[in-house]
Amino acid sequence: MNLRRLGVNASVLSSGFIRSIPEGAIKELIFPLRLLKARTDLYHAVHPIGGKTAILTGKKPLITTVHDVLPCFFRGIHDFGLHYKFKFLSLKLAAEKSDRVITTSRFMKNILGSLMHVSGQKINVTYLGIDHDKFFPQPRIEKVVRRILFIGEVVFEKGIDTLLEAFRLVSETLRDVELVIGGRGVDLRSAIQLASKLRIDHEVRFLGYVPEDELSKHYNLADVFVFPSRYGLGMPMLEAMACGTPTIYGATFDAPEYAGDSAMPVDPDDPRQLADAIIKILADEDFSEALSKKGILRTMNFSWRKMAEDTLKIYGDVSS
Repeated sequence: MNLRRLGVNASVLSSGFIRSIPEGAIKELIFPLRLLKARTDLYHAVHPIGGKTAILTGKKPLITTVHDVLPCFFRGIHDFGLHYKFKFLSLKLAAEKSDRVITTSRFMKNILGSLMHVSGQKINVTYLGIDHDKFFPQPRIEKVVRRILFIGEVVFEKGIDTLLEAFRLVSETLRDVELVIGGRGVDLRSAIQLASKLRIDHEVRFLGYVPEDELSKHYNLADVFVFPSRYGLGMPMLEAMACGTPTIYGATFDAPEYAGDSAMPVDPDDPRQLADAIIKILADEDFSEALSKKGILRTMNFSWRKMAEDTLKIYGDVSS
């Protein structure tokens, strides 16, 4: 199915991320002016902020994608007050007034229904995908040191503090282990200081930014991938599973819906539980291999092609 066959001329709306108040103010002035000039059969806002602008400029029919519902629960640690309020009001308006809403999990669909009273009939779930041509198992390399890997934004919302505390416990039980942390974030310096305070800085490596084309290599070199996020799913979790790396994740929000029983869930605020899960995988070869196979099979359910096809069907329904 494609848009040409559907006879649909669709505009995809994105005002981009807002990193500061001045940047947000500029985009809030420019984007509506650009949008007013648009003439098309269908509008798809890939973020509630773009959806809010489409609604205020009278663009219909409108589909809005909601990737997270965190503003329904609490402000992010690094959100300033105005930014948080703006995100929440944009989400509320877009969810209520769009002709159709796309979410990436049943969890988010239920939240929009229960907390924002959005009719379930106008909410469609389209799951996120994996690029299986890029993320797949590669031959394992025998290593002296067993590697625990985290890749993602280095912020405490992702459970970096819990991971460092858990690794201290792991290193007291197992020899020849290392923790590798890839990514940047506002808590990177604090994480480095915490590693030093816990006296594990000699066993922890901070890689900084990891280029996209090097991710698969790092996943395949790891013996266990850990993503103890307090805020639900992160794409690195699925990418690691697709590479056959046994994975541990924070059992919050939509993460269990994606992982099923193919990765180990933990409380992202419990270092002891996380340490026990890491030790289980590193010490039990049969368990580790079984989890690896289950992770590969599980992620075969998620592909960008399927997500695109599901989205095209929604375009057809809304424009018909």
